[in-house]
Amino acid sequence: MLLTTIGEAFEINPQVRIPKGTEVPFVSMDQVVPGQRNVSAAEKRLFKGGSKFEHGDTLMARITPCLENKKIAQYLPPNHASPSAGSTEFIVIRGKNGVSITPFAYYFVQSPDIHELAISLMTGTSGRQRVDTEAFRMSEIWLPNLTTQEKIVKVLGSLDDKIAANQRTIQSADSLRNALWDKLLKTNTESLPLSSLAEFINGRAFTKNATGTGRVVARIAELNSGIGSNTVFNDIEVHQNHVVLPGELLFAWSGTLMTKRWPYDEAIVNQHIFKVLPISKFDLWALELIIQSQIHYFQMIAAGKATTMGHIKRADLDKTVEVPTSIPDKLNMLGNTLWMLASQAEQENQTLARTRDELLPLLMSGKITVRDAEEASAEVGVDKHEVGE
Repeated sequence: MLLTTIGEAFEINPQVRIPKGTEVPFVSMDQVVPGQRNVSAAEKRLFKGGSKFEHGDTLMARITPCLENKKIAQYLPPNHASPSAGSTEFIVIRGKNGVSITPFAYYFVQSPDIHELAISLMTGTSGRQRVDTEAFRMSEIWLPNLTTQEKIVKVLGSLDDKIAANQRTIQSADSLRNALWDKLLKTNTESLPLSSLAEFINGRAFTKNATGTGRVVARIAELNSGIGSNTVFNDIEVHQNHVVLPGELLFAWSGTLMTKRWPYDEAIVNQHIFKVLPISKFDLWALELIIQSQIHYFQMIAAGKATTMGHIKRADLDKTVEVPTSIPDKLNMLGNTLWMLASQAEQENQTLARTRDELLPLLMSGKITVRDAEEASAEVGVDKHEVGE
């Protein structure tokens, strides 16, 4: 281990030349998903300013609450696009020749000690605090040698590679599900009230007097950013109607209006969120698409509310929606299979991410060996040969 500073160990906001007005791939903060290593650009923009980075660089959110929620990713576009640009709220971190390797930078800032250090260096007014980049650069750390860095990247990278593969499976399954629904809408259709197609069970204020232990309270924050440091836990006993299981469907009707296939362990549904249960010919795979088709309409209603938190009313669910008059059994079975395939991949990713996050601080501190970590990875389905020697 070498005692050094972050700025001596890594390049912080390294120089990347992008002339203003150049069209480049762009990464927004919304594209960074906590727990997922890989991020790529979803669009191109004319460069006017912001962060600049190249293939392999690590992007770390510097603003609250994104940093607390661990919006940290490695820029790994499939086409190796470089250079690229992104949100002004990223700190870019890259390996330094002879001292650190670039892939290790991601795991370095993901480690609990460094993540907590970055949070402690935030300054500014409440709600708009940002990491003091210079203070972060000057902070002292213990840095593993290059050989150890490479081993850590191999073992943890194998877990993240599998997470990335599962993410591609999820995207493919959902794309096929969308295509199936579009095909069905080209057959005979009818207009029915949305409220007649499913039961919409509203959550309750389960964060009040929360115990801090037990099940996650699924709030809009968890639907948006996943389980993080600000997640609320409560061991209160609730009716099964207010419990969401992996693979079930939630619909946030206030604030950020959105649908979410719940990917985490059993949780309690908080207020402002409907748990959606099928009561008609449409199963969850189709109900999610039906609700999603009305999200823009619901967002316009919410935007018109003269409140601090836009929302819809239950009566708005009576809006008629166009749906197929029937779904052939084989196609319905296909839709359910695609829904379950994506759900299972999401759930496996939670297990893989937990394993990675448990191994990371132990590897960084030297409390376990790489061989120990390989054995732990094998227990969650990552073959030793995938990790490498």
